[in-house]
Amino acid sequence: MAAGTVLITGVKSGIGLEFARQFAERDWSVIATHYSEQPPEPVVQAMERYTGIRYEQLDISDSAAITDYAAALTGQAIDVLINNAAIAYDGSASGIELQSFGHVDPATFHRMYAVNVLGPLLLTQELSANLRLGQHKKVICISSTNGSLTAPLPGQSINYKASKAALNRAMICVAEALAEDGIAVALLHPGAVFTEKNAEHGAGTYPGMIGTEFSVTSMMGVIERLTIEQSGKFFNYDGGFAPW
Repeated sequence: MAAGTVLITGVKSGIGLEFARQFAERDWSVIATHYSEQPPEPVVQAMERYTGIRYEQLDISDSAAITDYAAALTGQAIDVLINNAAIAYDGSASGIELQSFGHVDPATFHRMYAVNVLGPLLLTQELSANLRLGQHKKVICISSTNGSLTAPLPGQSINYKASKAALNRAMICVAEALAEDGIAVALLHPGAVFTEKNAEHGAGTYPGMIGTEFSVTSMMGVIERLTIEQSGKFFNYDGGFAPW
């Protein structure tokens, strides 16, 4: 896939930061976004190493901020949009306490939906003109098989699981809407990734965890092979189809 411009949300650490690194290594122009006014320290370090990475503030939970941000990018071609920013943990000691039936917190629920569902939907909508100007015309949403209805995973995390199911369905609609423009939309399950956040909450004790670099390298291959005929599909990081 020839080098172009990629915009990635949620670039602080983990999957988002690794995407920024790997695209930069391939000589892409990388627009790395996060809600912080100043770039997080890991992003600063990445920018010192890769001149192709530039940081821009974007809070995707703020619809007005999304509109203003897109307006500032008028005329800028974007080849690949990666909707990576998401919330999985709720800030409680367990990370899922406020997402367990009987303890669901409305504010936490709405915050998670704003970031995990509405944010990617609005950002894709607002940047659709930029994607039409691009060469590759691809929208990638980092989803999760936690949102699967046919192969549900055990446990609580009601808010997170429901948000990923909603994201999947919303992006099928987006794929249908953008098909005539030749813009391919895909959902990607990155696997059970041993990110810094997952390590913090003890997820490293779960069987089958994979490294962030391996996951992103694998997803890069899926993105490169993605065609318009596959738009609206839900892929596993290894290129197979993930269960809906």
